[in-house]
Amino acid sequence: MMFLKKQKWASIFIINVFILWLLLEVLLRIVWKSPYTEPFPNTALYYPNLSTIFRNVDQVFDGGLKEVKFKTSHLSFILNEKNELPHGNYALSLGGSTTECALLPEGKRWPDLINTPTLNYGKSRLDSIDSYFNLKYILDHFKLHPQFIFVLDGVNNLSHLLSDRFIFEETSYQHQYGVWWQNAILRHFYVFTFVKKFFQNQNYVEFYKSQVENNLKHPPMFMDDLQKTWMEKRDLFHKKLLEINSKIKNLALSHHSQVILLTQPHSFFEDYVPSNKLDLRVTPIVDGKRLGILEAGWLMNEFNKLTIQVAKELNIIFLDTAECMAKQNSSNLFYDAVHLTETGAKVFAQCINEELR
Repeated sequence: MMFLKKQKWASIFIINVFILWLLLEVLLRIVWKSPYTEPFPNTALYYPNLSTIFRNVDQVFDGGLKEVKFKTSHLSFILNEKNELPHGNYALSLGGSTTECALLPEGKRWPDLINTPTLNYGKSRLDSIDSYFNLKYILDHFKLHPQFIFVLDGVNNLSHLLSDRFIFEETSYQHQYGVWWQNAILRHFYVFTFVKKFFQNQNYVEFYKSQVENNLKHPPMFMDDLQKTWMEKRDLFHKKLLEINSKIKNLALSHHSQVILLTQPHSFFEDYVPSNKLDLRVTPIVDGKRLGILEAGWLMNEFNKLTIQVAKELNIIFLDTAECMAKQNSSNLFYDAVHLTETGAKVFAQCINEELR
């Protein structure tokens, strides 16, 4: 009898919890907009109508705000202060987190500062393969007609090429962040999404510090070995970059747009001094070994040269934004190896504006 009573109470408890969860789910769907909506098919675009706040940004670099608004439009581009589609000529910017500039305020990200109004389609971790499929969807389904398409994929292209993750397949594109079942839960169940957003601890300093610590666990690779490895891999990297950039160029031309490739600026210099006294730079991993600062700077410069070579061979416009940024001390331009401070975004935009004048 005691067992049956316990079983009965357990059943009642489970039913009540389910009813409460169901009521909360319905209520949230009425009064709250989930930031995790269904993504567009065959893309790595941000969710449309996303609205979130990044907190404690001031702990990452001097001059950062305590809270930064981050919103996307119904067409998935990152909103600036104007929150509207531009009139007349405009551009798109594609790339990873160095285009996204998530920790900078609205209106202060480098795409916001280009003289030609520019829609920011940057998203963390993306490479040129992702940019191609995103661009294809943007042009075919959103019916946008940009004059220019800026592409800044250098650091993620290099990282994914080095880790053998740069694989282009026209008919089977898939891009998934995190664990698939967690993503499915966040998209379909508002209660879990609300709890995640409410209790989420956005401690970016600890995130970047953990990346540095993990990086340091790898044994070092020195210049002689790096140069030898680069010569072994360069031809393959060249071939893959030619293939994907040719696709991007032809796609843009079919919609009467021009691609502009941007080289990857970085802070791999010995005179770099972090503004918050924490060196958050993470160097590339090559064949399981960690590069030093000098080696990382050399590799990024070589990769930028390769990007320029590819642009020339394909007759694509390019801007050597890395060389332009390198004319100034990198300390107040970057808060880690490649991500721009507010000052850095302003200088980066100036480099583009001066070249396009």
